[in-house]
Amino acid sequence: CLSEKNNNYLAALVATAQGYGLAFADASTGEFLATEIESLDKLSNELWRYEPVECLVAFSDEQMYDYLQDFFGGSKTALTRHADYAFRLDYAEQKVKDHFHLQSLDGLGCGEKPLVTIAAGVILDYLQLMHKSKPSNIMNLQVYSLKETMELDYATKRNLELLRSLHGNEKKDSLLGILDYTQTAVGSRLLKSWLEKPLLKASDIQHRLDATEELVVQ
Repeated sequence: CLSEKNNNYLAALVATAQGYGLAFADASTGEFLATEIESLDKLSNELWRYEPVECLVAFSDEQMYDYLQDFFGGSKTALTRHADYAFRLDYAEQKVKDHFHLQSLDGLGCGEKPLVTIAAGVILDYLQLMHKSKPSNIMNLQVYSLKETMELDYATKRNLELLRSLHGNEKKDSLLGILDYTQTAVGSRLLKSWLEKPLLKASDIQHRLDATEELVVQ
């Protein structure tokens, strides 16, 4: 059963000797984001952070498939092998360009990020195959960097009880449960995202505080 107050992410992972490309999409909300990751530890943290309901990996990548089987063991995440052609850079570039009606990928921020491009292209290819049409509600790609927010690993999030309580593994007594007076599912998902990814730049923090203040004083 999919929860309206949680994002239901589809993930795509591409692994190379140079690093990893990771993309997430929530077809119900249109959210679409991707990043490049240097190490396996940081990759694991991102997968824990987003908790995808399904993860795509190249059909021929036995090593990554075995790793993800162990990683997701016991969770509800489905692991799916997708056709190798979708993991080619030239195919992925064209898939992303076609979807967003672009001549260049520079405007999306992934012109110089081939692993981001591949991961994003894989998701678009898979969604189109599954739905027999282009995912029209995906209207933008957010390319993000791990350096923009504080890195919280699974153990830290658990011990701080950010999303679930230690004693009952429930939202009710966690920080999210205490703070979440949002009126919509979209608001609840946004609050959860903010708690999981604390900002680092003072200017970004101030901008968020200013926006919150404006809502409070209205």
